[in-house]
Amino acid sequence: MKKLILSIFVFINLILNADESIDAKLAADCKKIGQYASLGDKYYKQKQFDKAREQYETQVGWAETCRLDDTYRATAYNNVALTYIHQGEYLKADAWLGLSKEDKKSIYNRKKYKVQIDKAKKELEGSYVGEYWRYSGKALWDSIVVEKSGDRYVVTYDGYYVPQHFMYYGPNLGSFVAEVAIEDNYARYVQDPKEYANCTFDFTFKDNRVLVEQTAGESWECGFGHNVYAGGTYYQMQGK
Repeated sequence: MKKLILSIFVFINLILNADESIDAKLAADCKKIGQYASLGDKYYKQKQFDKAREQYETQVGWAETCRLDDTYRATAYNNVALTYIHQGEYLKADAWLGLSKEDKKSIYNRKKYKVQIDKAKKELEGSYVGEYWRYSGKALWDSIVVEKSGDRYVVTYDGYYVPQHFMYYGPNLGSFVAEVAIEDNYARYVQDPKEYANCTFDFTFKDNRVLVEQTAGESWECGFGHNVYAGGTYYQMQGK
């Protein structure tokens, strides 16, 4: 019994020490956020927008992790959005601006590029095909990709759950690929009960977005990582 109590005591101390270690590391790393913005600015001025975006997305991840104020996070979101704008990806830019839609910078940029954003949306009208996004947090977006396959469609889902220490350990993942028929803007995918727990996904397409309703128990029952959930509204970013 004494050995058991000692083992439990040691285990608890290991957990506490690990928490203290990660908290100390987090405090130190939160002081370095500015370096990502600075390096992003450097690449941005050189018109290396992919490289700039990578740095700005890291800035976003740390800004959210370190719980910086709304104004700082809005600046980071706008930084990412502007890299997409310079590459003509107006809907992806708009998605990022929408993360801080009440911020004056986001309002300004949405107004400045409204014509391009509206045109990009209009070009996708009436088409199911393309990529749809929903924000997961810390610069990650869940995605639904719809592709034509004969008279049917292939729907690919890739989703995330972003835990507290994502910047160190990464996200939990979930995905599926389904071939479906879309009729009257609606489709359904039912997983094979021999493989999973008969999880059901209903897709409703409307106005450049798709609403996904997931009927299931725990995330693992659908073959997803812990807390990954496909249900929600996804906005169309581009066609194919």
